[in-house]
Amino acid sequence: MAEHGPLETELFSLGDCVVSKLIEEDTNQLIPTIPGAILTDSRAVCIRCIIPCAVLIALLVLALSFSAVDGQFPRACTTAWALRSKICCPSWKGSPCGEHAGRGECPIKHINTYSQVSQALHGDNYGDNQCNDDRMDWPTRYYKYYCRCKGNYTGYNCGGCKYGHYGEKCDVKKVRVRKEIRTLNVTERERLLQYLTLSKSTTSKDFVILVTSDRFDPKAFRFQDTSIYDLYVWIHHYSMKPIDLNCSYTWNRNFAHQGPAFPTWHRMLLLFLERQIQVLTGDEDFAFPFYDWSRDETCTICSEEYLGKNDYEGNILDKSIFSSWGTICGDSDFPNTYCQSASTDTNRTSLRRSPGTTQSSSLPTQQDVLNVVRWKDYDNPPYDRTALYSFRNAMEGFLDPSDGETYGSYVHNRVHNYMGGTMADISISANDPMFIVHHCFVDFIFELWIRRHNGRPEDFPESSLPGQRPLEFIVPFYPQLQNRDLLQTSSVFGYTFQEIPGYVSWSPDRPYQ
Repeated sequence: MAEHGPLETELFSLGDCVVSKLIEEDTNQLIPTIPGAILTDSRAVCIRCIIPCAVLIALLVLALSFSAVDGQFPRACTTAWALRSKICCPSWKGSPCGEHAGRGECPIKHINTYSQVSQALHGDNYGDNQCNDDRMDWPTRYYKYYCRCKGNYTGYNCGGCKYGHYGEKCDVKKVRVRKEIRTLNVTERERLLQYLTLSKSTTSKDFVILVTSDRFDPKAFRFQDTSIYDLYVWIHHYSMKPIDLNCSYTWNRNFAHQGPAFPTWHRMLLLFLERQIQVLTGDEDFAFPFYDWSRDETCTICSEEYLGKNDYEGNILDKSIFSSWGTICGDSDFPNTYCQSASTDTNRTSLRRSPGTTQSSSLPTQQDVLNVVRWKDYDNPPYDRTALYSFRNAMEGFLDPSDGETYGSYVHNRVHNYMGGTMADISISANDPMFIVHHCFVDFIFELWIRRHNGRPEDFPESSLPGQRPLEFIVPFYPQLQNRDLLQTSSVFGYTFQEIPGYVSWSPDRPYQ
């Protein structure tokens, strides 16, 4: 079972039905608490214990009856108590959500009656409705009360800075440059490989992943440790599972693909891993490179110098550091599981790549990219893989960008198919570091469109389609941003792109030309 998180210890400690450690400053009095004791103000005043110890014990037993977890969910919020109470307000430097430091607050402090706390503990648990998708209305199926951060502060406990902001008070703005991978000097290239290797071998201290053989049975849920890189792989896998509505799968859409959230969701994914690596290494200036495949007839970075060369069977050769990388979440063919293959290392398979040997034997061209960005409409009804004259659908690759009408495999999708192996299985494709540099170039195309058409969050289309509506939070991220929030120029999030001849001259403040 996962250890208790900081918030539990500070706000909701029961002990053996003894008094809480919380002290009211005015009286210096120890105040007994019940499960769900609430801070009514910054002086930590608690609801007084109004029920017998026997009832307290019963409540505790009920809370712990939630299926035990091994310990993208904040580690501090995967305790039995946090999941039963649906409260995720971990401590930052001594107070929930860094409230004492002015970084944020936990809305649970506004609940001031035992009946409301009891309802939070026992009512509307995420496992009650077996046919409802646990990712819907993220994160309310798991947490109803979570940190609301202020200003430039962000994160599950408001302990971090918004993307593009740094410093102790998050008041330092930086704009990093994402370079084309083949323009990196030797030092930059070696740093990239070292950082990726470190992220693959370092356990995330902040997050755990959900692993289950049945995503509709909470008793089968387990939260387990994973590396920072594999956490990012799991996020992509978790979001790709088909959406379940009223016991029926929606196969033509998930939370990340085949809809208007495709560009913004993947931008968020890259920002997440990039920031995780910055924190891991202490290198705030690190930025992912991108691979401009539009200038290649064959994959020139599928080499020992860059991301590894493969043999005729698709295995990465031993001279590459990626030859020893194992994949996770290979159970993509089972719609009711979440990364069950992550349970043991024996379930892992090696990375595979076979560029140019599949049905997509060539890469998209520069003209394809220019055709994509000329479509003025960000997306069009019915906002799926059949949308016509749609920038999003042409870039994602279900639509021929030259005419906006013909269906097939183009641009983004074509590169996945061209690479073959792990990249060709979209659900697990993030296991291959090729995914990063490919999607950074897809993000480059997204940025081209934003600058050419003055793209804004308001361009994200309204629809009644669950999972990719503009005001829905992006699944399953902390910090929380809405699907439409990422539809603005990249400099807002602290990065821009190296100049690429034939496309655009970049400047953080200069529009597309």
